[in-house]
Amino acid sequence: YGDAVGNEVIAFKKLFEEAGYVTQIFAETIHKKIPAGTAYPIRFMPELKENDIVVYHFSSQCGLFETVKKLKAKIVLRYHNITPSEFFKGYDENAEKATSTGLKQVEELKDYVDYCLPVSEFNKNDLLKMGYQCEMQVIPILIRFKDYEQTPSQSVIEKYSDGKTNILFVGRMAPNKKVEDVISSFQCYKEHYDAEARLFLVGSYQEEDKYYKMLRKHIDKLQVENVIFPGHIPFADILAYYKIADVFLCLSEHEGFCVPLVEAMYFGVPIVAYDSCAVPDTMGEELNVLKDKSSKNVADEMMKIISEKEQTKKLIEKQYRRLECFSNENIAKNLLKNISDIIKSRKNNEIF
Repeated sequence: YGDAVGNEVIAFKKLFEEAGYVTQIFAETIHKKIPAGTAYPIRFMPELKENDIVVYHFSSQCGLFETVKKLKAKIVLRYHNITPSEFFKGYDENAEKATSTGLKQVEELKDYVDYCLPVSEFNKNDLLKMGYQCEMQVIPILIRFKDYEQTPSQSVIEKYSDGKTNILFVGRMAPNKKVEDVISSFQCYKEHYDAEARLFLVGSYQEEDKYYKMLRKHIDKLQVENVIFPGHIPFADILAYYKIADVFLCLSEHEGFCVPLVEAMYFGVPIVAYDSCAVPDTMGEELNVLKDKSSKNVADEMMKIISEKEQTKKLIEKQYRRLECFSNENIAKNLLKNISDIIKSRKNNEIF
């Protein structure tokens, strides 16, 4: 519920319905917050025929793996990537095993998939390295920008619109996100430039998680203040944090796409991001990414954004231009064309 993959699955359903396709979501498990009728347990999926198409969203170990392999329908793999298991070593044994198994599953799928729609060039290259030979088309994540037109939480905006610098990170508190590097860079920024600055780490976590406990210890060791964990909050609150942010900071070392980067573009928040995995794909050629994420270098970059108003204005204009590449209209058109091409090739008995 509420994550980028789940949101896109629902966005696909709405798009296919609007295009006149008979479609439905079937899943192994369905979160209780998902509105009734949005999706159904896999046991209710009808028997599929060769003329049907399954869009299989894959982002971790999946209990539907064996079921999908046996389907007669055309299989379109929507690959969101899987975080390498080594990131979870020492933090989360279950996640370490799940990601390791998931990577094995997606590699084995290459003999059962007819077409691939990876969300980034980074993901496409991963599939090619695994030996995939079917036709592929990179299509960025379909983001429902209409959702961002909601009214943001006024209480959050009023509380933090006091003239102090607000630095924002959005994402799960997960080891691949390298939140400890975000905290270290923030401490360096406070030490050298602005002692009153605040850091908001907006994303879900569990108090008992080893990684979250490590982050807390890291904060204590650095003796850095004003690091705020809002947790898994209502969507209106998330929108408000984007509204009050002066800088969006991403130092992740593994992303299959990174939706929060696009969200920051949408809200006109200048971005400082590290050159890793799919981040440069999402940022595009016109936007710079950091080759060096040492704390002082990151702090210097944030200071430039805060202090050099004219340059920052140009940066935001570049981000808005990049945002056009992720418009619903462009991505929806591309996605529907690919589905149409698959249907045509099916009728012509072409083999991908």
